[in-house]
Amino acid sequence: MQSVSVPAGPHIVDRTPLVQALVRRQPRLTLIHAAAGYGKSTLLKQWAAAEAQAGHDVIWVTLSAQDTEAAQFISTLADAFLQKDKTLKTTVNAIVRGSPPMTSEQSLKVLCQAISDWHRPLMLILDDFNTAQSSKIERLTDTLLRLLPPHVYLVIASRKRPRLSLAALMAEGKLLEVTADDLRLSLDEAREVFGKVLAEQALRDLLDKTRGWGIALQMAKVLVEKSDDPAAFVRHFAGTTQDISDYLTNQVFSSLSPECQNFLVDTSFLEQINGNLADYICGHSDSARFLEELKSIQAFFIPHEMGGQTWYRHHPMFNEFLWSRFAAKEPEAVKRLYYRAAEWYWRHENVVDAIRYARKSDDLALVVQIFQSFGGATIGLSQGVGKLQKILSLLPNKWIHQTPCLLIARALALAKEGRLQECYECITSAKARFHESEDAATRRDILFSSLLVKAYADEAVSAQDLTDMEHLLAEIPLSDYWFRGWVNNVLCMLNFRHGNLAAAHSAAVRAMANYRDADALYTQFFIHVHLGFVEYIRGAFMEAFRFYRLAERVAVREFSSDPAMLALARLMMANLYFERNYLERAEQLLRDTLPMVETYEGWTEIFISGYLTSASVAYQRKGLAAAFRILDRAEETAHARGLPRVLWRAVCKKVELLTLDGNIELAASLADANNITELLNLSDNVPGESLPCPLSWDLRQAVATTLARLAIYSGRPDKAFSILESVAINSEAMDRPAYTLKKQLLLAMAEMDMDQSNAAVARLAKLMAHPMRRSFRRLFLGEGDRVSQLFRIAHDLAAQNNGDAALCLQRLSTDKTLNSIYGKTHGAYYLTSREQEILQQIDMGRSSKHIANRLNLTERTIKFHLQNIYMKFGVNSRTKALHIARKHRLL
Repeated sequence: MQSVSVPAGPHIVDRTPLVQALVRRQPRLTLIHAAAGYGKSTLLKQWAAAEAQAGHDVIWVTLSAQDTEAAQFISTLADAFLQKDKTLKTTVNAIVRGSPPMTSEQSLKVLCQAISDWHRPLMLILDDFNTAQSSKIERLTDTLLRLLPPHVYLVIASRKRPRLSLAALMAEGKLLEVTADDLRLSLDEAREVFGKVLAEQALRDLLDKTRGWGIALQMAKVLVEKSDDPAAFVRHFAGTTQDISDYLTNQVFSSLSPECQNFLVDTSFLEQINGNLADYICGHSDSARFLEELKSIQAFFIPHEMGGQTWYRHHPMFNEFLWSRFAAKEPEAVKRLYYRAAEWYWRHENVVDAIRYARKSDDLALVVQIFQSFGGATIGLSQGVGKLQKILSLLPNKWIHQTPCLLIARALALAKEGRLQECYECITSAKARFHESEDAATRRDILFSSLLVKAYADEAVSAQDLTDMEHLLAEIPLSDYWFRGWVNNVLCMLNFRHGNLAAAHSAAVRAMANYRDADALYTQFFIHVHLGFVEYIRGAFMEAFRFYRLAERVAVREFSSDPAMLALARLMMANLYFERNYLERAEQLLRDTLPMVETYEGWTEIFISGYLTSASVAYQRKGLAAAFRILDRAEETAHARGLPRVLWRAVCKKVELLTLDGNIELAASLADANNITELLNLSDNVPGESLPCPLSWDLRQAVATTLARLAIYSGRPDKAFSILESVAINSEAMDRPAYTLKKQLLLAMAEMDMDQSNAAVARLAKLMAHPMRRSFRRLFLGEGDRVSQLFRIAHDLAAQNNGDAALCLQRLSTDKTLNSIYGKTHGAYYLTSREQEILQQIDMGRSSKHIANRLNLTERTIKFHLQNIYMKFGVNSRTKALHIARKHRLL
């Protein structure tokens, strides 16, 4: 249970001096720890009231045993902040329901950033911390302390001292501890409690016996008021737990009617009750009468407002007293009460409490029925993995492992924690235990979880997987935005993995629409990234840039506290800059982003793009050793995260760079040592016996082009031709121009080395005419001298009136980047027909104005073409340009 307002309830003493001391100090962290009955909550209420009166905000979160899991702890915290400020809805949705889920630290960063703009001081109270206390929650609390904005001060109340990292706070004077000694009532406070009922000495004696223990004094006060001889009472009262128990029995419980006593015992297992719940539990409509009678013991049966209703909770000491009587009831009677509580919470759509009491009733069938009625494992998608973990924490492992729907829920929770091997085991066990006669929801959850894990764990994807996922999508109601969004998200990844870019794009567009309907900005960020990557593979760089910019905008505007999101978007941009040959910009982006993404919850395509682009840039700017250091990191990440394609792509990249660097023997040795040739013999998406790696379309292309290049540089162009033709991947039909261009360029290089010059130049001409050629300049530039040789052959054949060669050189002349490299370097300058015309006019001594008049162009256009000529020739004047033109017989 949680609350963002100060809980209501009586207090027996004004703790003003202690409250004033706390208000004056206002440290970064206040720890209030003492046993039950010392007045921790009473002190907090009065302190919170003082802060509110001073114009400060207060958020009060009462933790419970359900908050022992990290995701649920964060979800509880996020929901409390949302109740305080409804504008945080987008942030809370991203934290609780994000796809892929945020890490715990990312969630806290985003939450703390969201409240950084609050202007008023904020008192954040975590009450009953001991109920959720664990090493995991303590580490999270340390992180929370580190991330909270300066205007937020944290207060933790617990029955035992939390094991937090407090050394730095203590050294800086930012920690205040309030212990049982501080909470003991003073003589003045005891006088306030008892007034004139006790003489001074009797009061001192009672205070000494109870050692200022608040609950004992509170109960003693009630008893003294009913005693004929207060002094005698004090002499016999020891202030012990047994005294309190006797008092509760003889003075409190016995004062109630038998029916009311039964009512109290029968409802004592509930954390809180209201009239409607009590009527249902007890099977009658008399609860209002009993609640009225219980006003006489309001100190022990405390009312508070929640959701527009009056609820009641027991004083902790009174609850322990009642619980002992409840436990003595007949087991079957106890089960019936638990069962009815489960039914009531089920009807009121409280899945956690419904399942809690169904578990206590020892009814697995009821647990499953309730769980499935709320969506089964998909609760983790619509309400967050934390809610799923909360439910699972209530159930014994035996129940989970014998029930398919609960096994799938456990699998999704394990996937969130990155425990994929255990996740697989749960899915396998669920499949083994599932029977077709069981409900369709379980079948759906098994299918979805299996394919979700495939998407994130780099497993092989079959056509049947995609068909199954499409059928699943058709079964989901159109109004279930979250589940449809998740399924479309996974379909996007699976279709991309399978090589169907059009289907991947369509699934991503549908997922975007689903997440927009669900107002889920966090998941929209990842769809922007998916769409950008699909457009990159298609060669549509402007569209890819647009989607990456949209992702960047979401990261900056909505999740500025999570720099890893911004890093991920910019890392993908770096890939585009590199392909366009903007090496400096690509290097800058990669230097700032790759280290951050390495620690992020990324997926295979992200890591491949980041590491391979970084290695390529490092090779161009710093050499082979710098590139290998990056690829070594890629292999480490692949091993650590279980991503085989990342590993094989890193190995292929090493072979490629060794080949380009002239280390042919070492490249061949590395290829042989890793058996990468064997990958070509595998079927798509089927792992080999010695190579547990799904051979996706992109890995097959990478292996083929790597081995073909090695064959060319090793003097075996025929073998390269054979490799590339045998792979026979129709990348053109599958909308993958990057791979089409690379394959055709290598084939042209092989034909050149096989003395098939006409064929090589014809293939080069087709490449130069390809509409996506300008997007992938690095494909040409990365091959170095061999591409220069191809253009030199084209120049020679053009002089022999070879049409393909002329077309090739014409296309080259329109590409400033390629022409500046392959034109000037080899003594051949390629001018457009318009540039040649203008150059002839210049040779006649005409000015730009006269040339413009003769050619019916503007003078600005003439100057534009003139600048292109200067750039191509590497000069800065007409005289020098004419000199170069005459030297190379261009006039």
